[in-house]
Amino acid sequence: MIIAISSKGRNLDSTVYPNFDKAPYFFIVNTETWYDHHPVINPFAQRTKRQADMTARFISDSGVHSIITEKCCDRDIDTLKTKGISVYRLKKHNLTIREAIDEFSGKSPT
Repeated sequence: MIIAISSKGRNLDSTVYPNFDKAPYFFIVNTETWYDHHPVINPFAQRTKRQADMTARFISDSGVHSIITEKCCDRDIDTLKTKGISVYRLKKHNLTIREAIDEFSGKSPT
């Protein structure tokens, strides 16, 4: 499974960015190997119109199956679900990407 974590930075010790559609980066992780991971810049992070739709399309085109983030509004979740992408909302704040991956284990999508 390929997951994308909303991120403030480009490495595993970066902090999770709280808002899905405004995240400056997404950290893409292959959960089958855990070693295959890399950051991607969210080209729509600074947009104000249709930001969530464009970000969802960008994530979908990246082959992602699930999103990990702190906040994602119901409309964005519905948009992602129509593209076959599940959303996992973190309960804890200020986690690193590494900690978010650990939290992801055993969670159910919202």
